[in-house]
Amino acid sequence: MRPNFFQIDTTGALGDTSAEIEVLGQVYQEIVQESVDSNGFQFAQLRVVLFCVEGDHPVYGRMQILLDTSRPGTYGYLLATQPGEQYPVIHTTYLNVVAVAEKFPGLVLQNRGDPLMFVSDPLTAWPPDNNVYRLKLDVDFEPRANPGATILTARKAPVYLSKG
Repeated sequence: MRPNFFQIDTTGALGDTSAEIEVLGQVYQEIVQESVDSNGFQFAQLRVVLFCVEGDHPVYGRMQILLDTSRPGTYGYLLATQPGEQYPVIHTTYLNVVAVAEKFPGLVLQNRGDPLMFVSDPLTAWPPDNNVYRLKLDVDFEPRANPGATILTARKAPVYLSKG
């Protein structure tokens, strides 16, 4: 799997397809609290302010995946890899999202189950630049208005983050 690409598999009402789509977008998080944990590791709690990525699917057209603020479970944190050191840190983000596709107006999908989990490679600075984040588990999407059936799945994959 190439960085900046998600493998999107669809079934059921949208037909059976598999496509790798390039995703680009914006992600903003802010530090809301910094501390040292009981083992001496630097720790920072983060608030997810914005998550919006989009890409062109060969069948469904432009797809957008956006932060879902209506459901709990969205947060992030930084944790140092060594006690007593500020860097490097591992950045972990959990977020619920909704997704829409250009060819299916009015259909809003949401991730089913636990929030998406992205984990960074070790960071030497915050905010990060030129780093790889990994979607740790496959994510099933279901219709928001009628939850239950899996409509598409985003496969676990690396996503490259750059300020450029």
